[in-house]
Amino acid sequence: MKSNKSFINKGMQKQNMKQHGWLGIVFFIGLLFALPLQMFLLASDIRNRDSLVIENVFDIAYPFQFILIIFLPILAGIVLFRYLHVKSAVDMMHSLPIKRVHLYLNHYLTGTLLLLIPLWLVAMLLFFVRDISPIYQEITNGDIGIWTLVMTVMVLLFYSVSIFVGMMTGISVAQGILSFILLILPTALFYLIHANLAMHLYGYSRGYVMDEWSTYLSPIVWLSELNYREFSYLPLIFYALFCVIFIVLAYYLYQWRPLEMSGQTIVFEFLRPIFKYGVTVCTMLVGAVYFDQYPHDGWIIFGLIAGSLIGFLVAEIILKKTWHIWRKKLLVQYGVYASIILVLSVLIKTDVIGYETRVPEASEIERVFLGKDPWTLQDEQLDEEDIFIQDPTFIEEVRSFHEKIVTKQPEPVISNHLYEDSYVIAYDLENGSRLVRQYHIPMEESEEYVGSLIESKPYKTFFFELDRWEQAPIETITFVSQGPESKNVKITDENEIEELRHILKYDIYSLTADDLIGGEPTWGSIKIETETTLKNEEAVYMSWNKSFAEVDEWLRRNDYINEARIVPEDIDTIDVIDVSSSERITYPEEYFFREKEYDLTEIQDEELIAEALQHSRNFGQADYVVRFTLSNHGYFFGTLRTEDVSEAFIQYVE
Repeated sequence: MKSNKSFINKGMQKQNMKQHGWLGIVFFIGLLFALPLQMFLLASDIRNRDSLVIENVFDIAYPFQFILIIFLPILAGIVLFRYLHVKSAVDMMHSLPIKRVHLYLNHYLTGTLLLLIPLWLVAMLLFFVRDISPIYQEITNGDIGIWTLVMTVMVLLFYSVSIFVGMMTGISVAQGILSFILLILPTALFYLIHANLAMHLYGYSRGYVMDEWSTYLSPIVWLSELNYREFSYLPLIFYALFCVIFIVLAYYLYQWRPLEMSGQTIVFEFLRPIFKYGVTVCTMLVGAVYFDQYPHDGWIIFGLIAGSLIGFLVAEIILKKTWHIWRKKLLVQYGVYASIILVLSVLIKTDVIGYETRVPEASEIERVFLGKDPWTLQDEQLDEEDIFIQDPTFIEEVRSFHEKIVTKQPEPVISNHLYEDSYVIAYDLENGSRLVRQYHIPMEESEEYVGSLIESKPYKTFFFELDRWEQAPIETITFVSQGPESKNVKITDENEIEELRHILKYDIYSLTADDLIGGEPTWGSIKIETETTLKNEEAVYMSWNKSFAEVDEWLRRNDYINEARIVPEDIDTIDVIDVSSSERITYPEEYFFREKEYDLTEIQDEELIAEALQHSRNFGQADYVVRFTLSNHGYFFGTLRTEDVSEAFIQYVE
């Protein structure tokens, strides 16, 4: 009679520990290898004593930790409740004078103890092991506490999800696979839906929607990023709540579970259509995303149809556990599904809600953002006041650009993203909402759409982050050359920095649209460090545009030019190939791999070399490809356009 009243059955606990205790031993040994033993190995390596500093526990053999924390709890859920999936075992267990609630709680408790005791023992060991070497001096008691808390919640969540799934299926293998799928599904489905919307809605910004919080939808994705992301308690609180929810749901599913359904993929009849059409939708979305890499809408349609058919048939095979699934009813079911998807597709494609053509009126707009990518809008280090512009003239120019885009809808360059420019528009409206659109414009058409806009002072101020290095004293300005010749100059003198500040601003505001559109010629990069960036922010980086004439003259006047970048004196010869087609060139070096197929012109004239060096670009629309051979026998490649070079250069090549 005691077993019917007491929630904890000592006899059952003893039997469970005898039968399944190996889970705790394996988990403990795995954690020992992943943490304490690994810490000893790192500390014993003499190469790490001066260079390696471990900042938190997540930095130690994290991939091994990650696998253990996911795999063992899911396995524990499978092993502890496997009796539900074996006909003889389920009959025997439920013939005992023990209620289902007691069976459930006792097995859940056993698994919890087998998982948490090894985890907490290893956590206690960490307090002692961290003192064996200075490389662990950054690890505090709080760091170990956070690691223990995170791993405790994650272990219980994965264990509870495994049990929850186990209550819905009658096959242990299916329990393991479906548990992992359920844990990853929210983020994966979120990505797939938004990726498909981006294919069909012009201007839809997938990158803006897929922000950092979307990774929180999957505890596996969130856990995979803990070793390099800043820790936050908020997602952990949600995971703890979901852990409780899964425990409660699993309990009720156990109460309702038909015991005779052991061996079936899905034991509840009402869940079978959800499983079948859920699989169909997911594979359909995957098919579309896969074929999106091919430059034709027909392939996307093929991906949708093929993906949905494969998913529908595979789901039916899994449910029936046989290849012999054909019947007329199946055709009708797929026809109904396909009809619903077709209606949804037509509604999205015809843009019945006016998503693609929506351009807010100037009176509705409080401020506007124009940038190259959506991630800037999600950068927590940036103050929105620094990236949004309230200037009415600029707002009207952005609106005009937006109206032109939605009217003409230029097609992006499918074959190579290097030949298109991406522009993100974000309006903060007076009603408190935000409207975001992203457009990809072929490079050769960019000037037509955004020429005057990107030449404006507000845009250049944002794009080159002028406010960041205007509001705080500049400590250093570093010029870094690109190419095989490793050159750089760091300016630290206060007077020189002040001169450069004004000259750099002048050159930036003098840039034309042609200088700013993709493929622009650059010498390298410029790094600006201020008092603020040296303390808690990233430095300001910008392209060192070859159109920075005043900067170039200042470097020359102060004898920095030879140290800062490649100069004509560094070059022995240049070899030029006339491609004569004004085609898009991504890798100019490829032409020189087959140089015997072309007429190659060697140039040693210093003026022509200087001209080619000044105007060469890394890639883009080009009439010539050039190989620059340095005095030290190094070389690099570039492209040239006819309009950028002199008549003397053209005649020499011809």
